[in-house]
Amino acid sequence: MGRQKGTGMNIKENSSALGLSEEEYLYLLKIFADTGMSDLRKIQEAIVQGDREMAANAAHSLKGAAGSMGLADIYELSSDTERLLRCGRFDEADEVISSLEDKINTFEVQA
Repeated sequence: MGRQKGTGMNIKENSSALGLSEEEYLYLLKIFADTGMSDLRKIQEAIVQGDREMAANAAHSLKGAAGSMGLADIYELSSDTERLLRCGRFDEADEVISSLEDKINTFEVQA
């Protein structure tokens, strides 16, 4: 298993830190990727509607999930996104949201 492609994430270390087997961690990582994309869609829909509270809450959800999984990069990006959205800075958040989407889409694990 080892490192995850494109993230610098160490699956062995993260799974061990959470008291999980690598297989269990990978399963949860897949669920995270699915729900993370759902949260991103919620963020984007809320931005279109101009609902900064809904957008920020979805970013907060993503931040919490990333923190629970030990995904520091996604946690930081989600935190930045939440902060920008709470301030109604949608234009600035777009770039960070794009980076979040790229990170979540890289969950392709190297063998």
